[in-house]
Amino acid sequence: MSIRKEDITVLIADDSATIRTLISHFISRLGYRHILAENGNECIRTIEKQRIDVLLLDITMPEKNGIEVLSYMHDNGISIPVIMITASNDISQAVQCIKMGAYEYLTKPVDKDRLEITVKNALSELNLRKKVEYLEKELKQKDIFRKIHGESPTLKSCIEQAMQVM
Repeated sequence: MSIRKEDITVLIADDSATIRTLISHFISRLGYRHILAENGNECIRTIEKQRIDVLLLDITMPEKNGIEVLSYMHDNGISIPVIMITASNDISQAVQCIKMGAYEYLTKPVDKDRLEITVKNALSELNLRKKVEYLEKELKQKDIFRKIHGESPTLKSCIEQAMQVM
């Protein structure tokens, strides 16, 4: 059920071409695929069209800033681990982002080791969430058979067999 590295897609949204290039090279060396977005609107379009596993999101971008993108995701039930990246050391901004659902908040210049650990941890959490969703779905399906009542030995046997198959 775990995701292979080469199947993981990281969206890098930053208005600085230099930052996008540096981070994309680093993400590639870690073995992940990446997509680049240079502003908030492009980031949202990409999220809507493609499966993204982790989003590296700059706060200060044209068109829509990172906080507006985060708000859009929250309002539309888009659940992707978001790692905010910014040049600002504003603690209140970091707290606001975390309250809005960001996974982590990193300041520029981004430490490569910290970025690597943060991305790996975000992916681990994503993998756990997917496993929980899968198991909850399985439990609900099995629970359907537990709700069927009957005294017939044939019916009981059918229910037992169906539960073993699931």
